[in-house]
Amino acid sequence: MTVLVLALLAATTTAFALTEALKLERSPVTRPRFKSVFSPTCACRRATARLVVKLRKADTIDAVMVDEDGNEVRTLVSDEGRTRGRTVFRWDGRDDQGAVVPDGTYRLRLHFAKGDWTILIPNTVRVDTRPPTIQLVSLEPRRLEADGEPATIAVRLSERARPILLANGEIVLRGVVGYPGIARLTWDGTIDGKRLSQGRYTLAFEARDPAGNVSAPTDEVTVRIVRPGR
Repeated sequence: MTVLVLALLAATTTAFALTEALKLERSPVTRPRFKSVFSPTCACRRATARLVVKLRKADTIDAVMVDEDGNEVRTLVSDEGRTRGRTVFRWDGRDDQGAVVPDGTYRLRLHFAKGDWTILIPNTVRVDTRPPTIQLVSLEPRRLEADGEPATIAVRLSERARPILLANGEIVLRGVVGYPGIARLTWDGTIDGKRLSQGRYTLAFEARDPAGNVSAPTDEVTVRIVRPGR
């Protein structure tokens, strides 16, 4: 009986030691830094996600993007050697057949040949192809004097986005990123600090969301820039 008890204790101790050793074994990848949201259809610099991780050792890697259910959607690299240190993967938001994936959240799964490790990186990247909407609520006055009071503008945003003012189709003002609802900005009739010449200008507004999607422009309104006292 005593021998049996000692054998059980020895087995338990060995199992505990192995478990603790596994806990102490460090992950082969650290410091993931991902672009949190992007739009594969924006035709802008945000059309590709940049996925940065740091490898503790050189290894041969498989890198796959998976959806929220863990289904594979795109193989980024297969059986590719990567050196120790910082390494970058890029994803254009498309699946293995070249189609844009549905909007949603995705994660990077890495398999390391050495040690047969498979790791699902906790950081997520969100695909967002839906553009925001913007509405002009008010713009006063519509007659601006050089060096006079600026126009006060209110627009309504459908989501977090940056309002953009265009005069005769040219961007003259980029507002700060605002949250859904009313956003306010002012315009003094200048572009890059240079006052526009006197005359009539058609103004319209667009909105750009954090993924890079741009809204359809609002209906145009007309303002006049005049000399003081005119």
